[in-house]
Amino acid sequence: MNKNPENQALDAYILQLIKSEKLESVEQLVKLVQQKFHSSDKEILKRILYLQTAEEIALNEKPDMREKFSPYLISNKAGWYWATVLSAVVTVVLVFKIPENTYPLVYARYFFGSFFVLLLPGYALIRTLYPAKRLDNIERVGLSIGLSIALVCLDAFILNFTPWKITVLSITLTLSCLTVIFATIALLHERQLNARRRSTILYFFGPDGSGKSTLTKTIARELHKQGYKTKLSWMRGSHTLTSLAAKFFSHFGTFRGSANPYYNITIPRKLRGLWQFIEFLSALPIIISKFLFPQLTGYQVLADRYTLDLVVWICLTTRDYNFLKKFEAKVLITLAKKTDARFYVIADLEELERRTEKPWFSKEQLHLYYILAKAVDASIIDTTNKSAETSIQEVLETLNTLNVKN
Repeated sequence: MNKNPENQALDAYILQLIKSEKLESVEQLVKLVQQKFHSSDKEILKRILYLQTAEEIALNEKPDMREKFSPYLISNKAGWYWATVLSAVVTVVLVFKIPENTYPLVYARYFFGSFFVLLLPGYALIRTLYPAKRLDNIERVGLSIGLSIALVCLDAFILNFTPWKITVLSITLTLSCLTVIFATIALLHERQLNARRRSTILYFFGPDGSGKSTLTKTIARELHKQGYKTKLSWMRGSHTLTSLAAKFFSHFGTFRGSANPYYNITIPRKLRGLWQFIEFLSALPIIISKFLFPQLTGYQVLADRYTLDLVVWICLTTRDYNFLKKFEAKVLITLAKKTDARFYVIADLEELERRTEKPWFSKEQLHLYYILAKAVDASIIDTTNKSAETSIQEVLETLNTLNVKN
């Protein structure tokens, strides 16, 4: 990257200015460089960050490479966002203003309503989950339709237990709100990626008793001491809707069992597919609120369990390893791959059972985590007979190797 003659000249001049001038801010440095080089603010900031990463300079002030939100909002990059919001608004207006017996205007209501229900909510959610991944048109449309139908079903199920019940107006309003919320989160995330902000997700996963929590909390404290905004996040399984359903089913003998240790239930074979799908949908709000949203707002997110742990949880609580081949599992594995660094924290079976008060499918956990660690190309941290300090040092050395700066 630094072999380009223009970059070399720019780097040399930056180093010269830092040595010869008493600079008070990065902004002042950028302005001085621009007096000699006709480079944009962003290009100069990239070189400053490069020199800082190469440890040739040390800055007390972190360069802010974020594009201001207002210009980004009216740029071509946000065109999809306004098209999505406008379509949602038009649909709501047509549903409210055009009665069923108003012909031929009612056909416009049918058209926009079908387009809205079958595509928009899923499209906005796909943009949230895959902000940087370029899907081809067939993949994007297929995933959008599938997730839209799932969201409509989930929305209707929840509305049935509310005072508003299931009506055209209640469905339209709630789906419109969800669409705008998902689209806004996706827009913020894409802006962050375009600006190359240095917020990251560091993901630690592995079986119970492996030492994930100790490593995650220690590194979070170290990052906090260095002045970074840190967010320690955790998830596993049976969230939101699944949690309510599990509490309800625990009162019936048909569901009683030990597969789910939180609620002491076991899912019957005929309901496994449906339960897996509900687990997946129930986890999406947790994934967005605890992991993706903090990352796009500039936090260094340290994940003590995340999507792979949910995959293992679903496999074990439903006693169905074929879940690994399903669409929901593939989405969760893809989300894990998008994290900045992945650490498979492991210990031998005897050590795991010694550290855990109530071992839960320890052998099965080891088997599933091994498969998933290979799938996401995770770094392995073996904590067997090692002190916490030694394991932490291994993590830090790996981060340096991967060029993930703390």
